[in-house]
Amino acid sequence: MNLPLRALSLASACVLSVSISFAQENKWTNEGGSNNFVDPRNWSAGAVPAGEQAALINLSKEDKAVFNSESNENLNGLNVGSKGRGEFWIANGKFTATKNAARGTAVGLRKGVGVMGQLGGEAHFNYLQLGIGKGSSGAYTLRGGDLMLARAKGDFSLYVGDGGKGSFEIRGGSLKTRRGVVIGNNGGVGGFTVQGSSIAEIGIGSHNKLDGSWVQNASSVLKAVVDEGGITKIFIDDTDNDGEGGDVTFEKKSVLDCDFAGPKQSGSWVLMEWEGKLLKKGLVLSPEAKKAGWSFSFEDRGVNGKVKGPDALVIRFKKK
Repeated sequence: MNLPLRALSLASACVLSVSISFAQENKWTNEGGSNNFVDPRNWSAGAVPAGEQAALINLSKEDKAVFNSESNENLNGLNVGSKGRGEFWIANGKFTATKNAARGTAVGLRKGVGVMGQLGGEAHFNYLQLGIGKGSSGAYTLRGGDLMLARAKGDFSLYVGDGGKGSFEIRGGSLKTRRGVVIGNNGGVGGFTVQGSSIAEIGIGSHNKLDGSWVQNASSVLKAVVDEGGITKIFIDDTDNDGEGGDVTFEKKSVLDCDFAGPKQSGSWVLMEWEGKLLKKGLVLSPEAKKAGWSFSFEDRGVNGKVKGPDALVIRFKKK
């Protein structure tokens, strides 16, 4: 059967579109055996991802990808663990994946398992999604260096459990976002862990000129691990101090878990401060933390409070 010229043209255009889409995805193979992100032998295209290409990392453990170079060419996108298991670590240098302003970095999607970690250097992403869709799992561990999320998808720069399972753990370095953080979204469940006092900064909304926010949904967990120096606070920034941002929402049955990294010590510590409003306070202690002797309170500071400054979430422990 002879197709009209217009139909042939449309079909050709569709084939071309699909071929371009696949051509733009450069897959990690580690065929060079070096685990080095900037080794051309380790990529399906025979070259390090560049230009309009997006990088896909679907290998882990002994075949994981490691970035330890001065810099990379800005990527169009980065997916780690898509329909498979992927692992990527940033050891040092400046890694950037912000070329396409509408595209974020995805860790664990399409029922895949993704693991990302950062030991040092700088990581620049538009926004970060951990665990996208049912059956997916994504995790990011920040041990050192600076993680900067320069844009947002909707109201948030960091999604932890976006339909799937997600976890974000910060042990050192700094996290700065342009917009808010949501823990558990679209039916997903997430965990956000602050480990000790060696963290330089956790600034939500502190990167550039838009306000931060914190939304934690049911069953999702904020975990605080106190060390001998205490704990680094999470700061929710109303960047321009106009009274219209920096809000915090703890939905009903959102969970707070607390523990020690070393010896137990009686005391109180500020876990979070915010410059906006506390919109909902459905936060509950985990059974383990409650049994161990932890408690918490929301402190109204500012105009009505006894202590001047941003309102705060304060955790307390009393040795038995």
